[in-house]
This record gives sequence, structure tokens and C-alpha cells, in this order.
Amino acid sequence: MAISEALERTDRMTMSAESRRNATLREIERHRSSFARALRRASEEVVEAEFEDVAPNRRAQKDAA
Repeated sequence: MAISEALERTDRMTMSAESRRNATLREIERHRSSFARALRRASEEVVEAEFEDVAPNRRAQKDAA
């Protein structure tokens, strides 16, 4: 194999690897943006709730001591 053939082959392999890398980066960005949209929607749907304070159980206080 001549040096020029080896360089051409290496160049094709490099271009192929760069193409795969770019496609992967596009997919990552697509997933990140859809995940961010889902998080924004979820944060808008926060439900308000009521609560009441409950006095601790005397037995639980003794066990803790």
C-alpha cells in the first residue's frame, strides 16, 4: 500500500469518525432539550398540599433517649 493510499484511507476513517461524533452530539443535545422541557413542565405542575404538626409519641421519645 502506497503512502498516499494510506493517507486517503486514514482521511476517510477520520471523516467517518467525525460524522459519527457530530451525530452523537446532536442526539445528546436533542435529549437534553427534551429533558429540560419535561423538567419545566413538571415544575409548573407542583401541587399545593396541607399538613398538620403531630405531637411525637411519648413511647418513641423514651425509646430515643
